[in-house]
Amino acid sequence: MKAFPHDWKEAPNEALGMDLRDYFAAKAMQAILSNPAMIDKADTQSIEWVVDTAQQVADQMMEARND
Repeated sequence: MKAFPHDWKEAPNEALGMDLRDYFAAKAMQAILSNPAMIDKADTQSIEWVVDTAQQVADQMMEARND
């Protein structure tokens, strides 16, 4: 599923859009990094913690869509 689908007949050479999971992960990462309390936690844990957490949030959001 794409986050920003478009009509391929109108623009056949355009990229087909971002995966919805990637969109959710990007939004989660943005929220994590905009929260000072989370930034402190991220500094002690590493950037991998931010990425992993954002992906976990995205997975949960995708799962919730299927319920």
